[in-house]
Amino acid sequence: MKRLMVGILTLVMVATGLARAGYTWEYAEGKKCALGADLRLRLTHWDRDLVNPGLDAPDAANPQVTPWEKGDEVEYLRVRTRAWACFDITEDMQLMLRLGNRIHHWSTAGWDANNRYTGSDTTAWAAGDEVFIDNLYLDIKNVMDSDWSLRLGRQNVMLGNGMVVLEGTPYDQGRSIYFDGAVATYKTECDTVKLLALYNEYRDTTVVISDQDRRLRRGDTALLGAYWTHRINDSMNTDMYYLFADITDDMGDLPAIQRMHGADENVNLHIVGARLFGNPSAAMSYSLEAAQQMGRAEMADNDAHLEGQMLDARVTMKASEGTKMSPKLMLQYTYFSGDNPDTADDIEGWHPAFAEYPMFREELTAIYTNGNWTNLNQARALLTLKVRDAEKLPMTLTTGYAYLTAEKAAGTGEGKELGHLVSAFLDIGVSKNVKCSLEAAHFDPSGYFDNGSAAEWLRFQTVFTF
Repeated sequence: MKRLMVGILTLVMVATGLARAGYTWEYAEGKKCALGADLRLRLTHWDRDLVNPGLDAPDAANPQVTPWEKGDEVEYLRVRTRAWACFDITEDMQLMLRLGNRIHHWSTAGWDANNRYTGSDTTAWAAGDEVFIDNLYLDIKNVMDSDWSLRLGRQNVMLGNGMVVLEGTPYDQGRSIYFDGAVATYKTECDTVKLLALYNEYRDTTVVISDQDRRLRRGDTALLGAYWTHRINDSMNTDMYYLFADITDDMGDLPAIQRMHGADENVNLHIVGARLFGNPSAAMSYSLEAAQQMGRAEMADNDAHLEGQMLDARVTMKASEGTKMSPKLMLQYTYFSGDNPDTADDIEGWHPAFAEYPMFREELTAIYTNGNWTNLNQARALLTLKVRDAEKLPMTLTTGYAYLTAEKAAGTGEGKELGHLVSAFLDIGVSKNVKCSLEAAHFDPSGYFDNGSAAEWLRFQTVFTF
């Protein structure tokens, strides 16, 4: 561990002197080309035995439980590199290409050899791993001299606060989030309408180098929908959306630890939602979002109706300008419905679908993994302070507390109370193009768990842009 930390700090110091933000030149009259890259280092440590309660730690008899799920003193380093280029084709047309690569190195995982999952055919993420197309899209503005624009190809898509749509590749553990398809956008002074037609195969068939044939999502997925944002004034704006998802999950069973819905589950899912948000004053902003899911799941043993609900409410209050350390307080309540085990023909639990990622800045990694957002109530508070408000080496400290309960007592214990989570994040601007973060979370379990012990999560992250 000590040797690894020394190596990382040395790399940080060397790369800090080289980092700058992109290169741009005019390659033809009125046409520019921009190039850039970024490098992200994440050294993660955890000690937990509470992930998706009821499942055992990985061993020879249960190899499907992957090594990062549970265990004492687990440490690993992840290094993600990306390089991008953007070309002006015409005044209203641009082409964007970004390539990515991400490797792992396990320092400690007591039950497992480094970079290998015991008893599993899952490929390692050792150095020299896949080079993949992270983004490749064509932007067309002012289509036929109208208020419409069009983005075609592999692209990142985030709707609203990302509670319903953000993550297109949930099983690649944070290296990418892309969707393949088309997004048409109509924009006026008061209205923005997005029409989505997206389709992702369960694996990436376009890997550039060293294809590892990885499963990146639960199955082949199609997403169609419309998302309308209407601006009334600064104090009040609305989002309304309808989404239809078709998921074909015939690619072989996944361990239940990776999701809360059954294996080999083909899904037709309708999602209707709305969000109210705004900034009533310079000192306050808010967001209130609710969504309803309806659909059908076709499983091996029976079919079931899907009836999930989600609610997310948050308000952020800022101190007046000039206040020492510029304090900011965010209060949040989030609800994901849980499944009633007594209704075999109905699944009432929220289906995370296209939001299977570690939300809430990942502090819930102490107990959750891979975005299994269902059967959860969360009351959360975050206090942010600028402990060093300066142009050189600015520092921001965020501390958090969350109280977690379940709608249904589905854990190893008999209660609905999951427990209490405290977290802290220190963000440091080493330079304009180098950002460092120190992140930590501690979880104390309650009656939802039977004999669960406290869990910790620690991470050191550095991001360089070139």
